[in-house]
Amino acid sequence: MWGHEDLMIKGAMYLERLPSPHIINTSGSCIDVYECMIGFLYALSARYGLLDVARAVLSYAVDSATMYTGVYDDALLEVLRGDVPLPRVDELPKWGSIRPRGALFRTKKEWRPARVADGVAVSLFTGAYGLDLGFELAGFHIAVGLDISENSMKIVKANRPSLPFVLSDVTRFKPEDYLREARLKPGEADVLIAGPPCQPFSSFGKRLGWLDARSSAIKALGKYIEYIKPRVVVVEEVPPAKGVLLPYLRRVAQRLGYEISSAVLNAWHYDTAQDRRRLFVVLSKGGVWAPPQPSPRRFAFAEVAPPGSEDVGWAELPESVARYAPYIPGGGSWRVLPRKLAKEAMGRALLQRGGKTGFLRRIAWFWPAPTLVARPTHRGTTLMHPWEDRPLGVREYLLVQGFPRDWSVPLPIRSAYYLIGQAVPVPLAYHVAKSVAALLNGRKKGS
Repeated sequence: MWGHEDLMIKGAMYLERLPSPHIINTSGSCIDVYECMIGFLYALSARYGLLDVARAVLSYAVDSATMYTGVYDDALLEVLRGDVPLPRVDELPKWGSIRPRGALFRTKKEWRPARVADGVAVSLFTGAYGLDLGFELAGFHIAVGLDISENSMKIVKANRPSLPFVLSDVTRFKPEDYLREARLKPGEADVLIAGPPCQPFSSFGKRLGWLDARSSAIKALGKYIEYIKPRVVVVEEVPPAKGVLLPYLRRVAQRLGYEISSAVLNAWHYDTAQDRRRLFVVLSKGGVWAPPQPSPRRFAFAEVAPPGSEDVGWAELPESVARYAPYIPGGGSWRVLPRKLAKEAMGRALLQRGGKTGFLRRIAWFWPAPTLVARPTHRGTTLMHPWEDRPLGVREYLLVQGFPRDWSVPLPIRSAYYLIGQAVPVPLAYHVAKSVAALLNGRKKGS
């Protein structure tokens, strides 16, 4: 008797017979695939909490249909209508050998930022320059950056060589010296932007909060705000930080006379091909910040990083990941492996608590990428390419994060993963910057 996981997998894929998953198609019509299997899978997954298995099958079906028809924009609609036939399963090529045809990947939507501000911003915890670049594209002048990481300095200087940059620990560098580097006086900066370390609060860490030594950088924010006297302060963090960060910043706001508001925003709703949620806390004078309205557009990985995008490089997958990669389709993870292989691949991790959704994960062409991580080759945080048995490359990381295609990365590959993976997606930062510009211009809501 099959368990429910086996039933779902065997009902959608010939995993026991084929070297890689393939959609079953009994009549040659996509509508039968969806009605007879996708609906069945979703019904079971909703009951047993295995949505990622159904998602993998759905992703594979859409990817396959699109690759064979050469059309992306109408592919899902046509598949659901049953207008696009797929070959029988024994006629499908091996997963890794599928290649696009026709107009596939040529229908990229354009994201066109508009300059709406003319203020001055100063940056703390500059990192890869993602939050800064979003504000820059909105029209703000970035007067100075600061970070403790030499890699941050290298990437900033490679792309913005004239920008004053302070390589120092924010807890040891004086705010007055910081403003001197920016050639500003207290009260002259319109915005202070900051993305302090997320490790004390991240779900991938120990979540020690204030007990983590790195959280001292957040406490230094107060003295910088007090000395710089910006009209608006924008702080970005991971959502789990809300319970610790918000009370601290609320006390700072009350002491210094700021209004405070916060929101958790998903980058996918703001012109980014990535499902990434981040907390924004905004302190302001002369009005209360209103979060930006979501964009009507939604981007998929294929639209920002089509085949041939990677020109920097990637790290090699370890054997503990590479061995199982051919069995996992786009959108899938360890859960789509046959039961015996799943036990072998996961080992003791199978007994750990949590959903383990990051284990042996492969992204899909026509879905947003999941949240980029600092170690995409690690077994527990894998981010494999949709059809190649490798992790995402550095250029693909940049494109998913919304950086320009010509953004320079003078870093070793693993260092680039770490820095870029922690960046604020540029389009998300741009939309936040627009809402801040609206606040500075005296409007209640962003455009």
